[in-house]
Amino acid sequence: MPMKIQVSILALLLGCAALSVEAKPPHKQQERGNDERVAQEQDDAVSLDRAAAQVRRNTRGRVLSADTEKHNGDRVHRIKVLTPEGRVRVINVDEHDKGDR
Repeated sequence: MPMKIQVSILALLLGCAALSVEAKPPHKQQERGNDERVAQEQDDAVSLDRAAAQVRRNTRGRVLSADTEKHNGDRVHRIKVLTPEGRVRVINVDEHDKGDR
């Protein structure tokens, strides 16, 4: 393929990519602030992996399963663990609970 055609195709693709980028209008400042607040809350939330590690460490058991459910609008990590005594326990960890219990 001739060089001029390759350059033309590249320029066309770059132009399309630039047009696909969405700019937020100034009247969306309030929404942007809300988006940043929600993002910060998500950053503050305890991840499922972290909750499972916390339960494993605190019970000295083996994690059998871990999932996240919603209870009354709050996300709760449900961790099933086998204790050293051979008992299966289910421990719920609120995603906003930072305590190491």
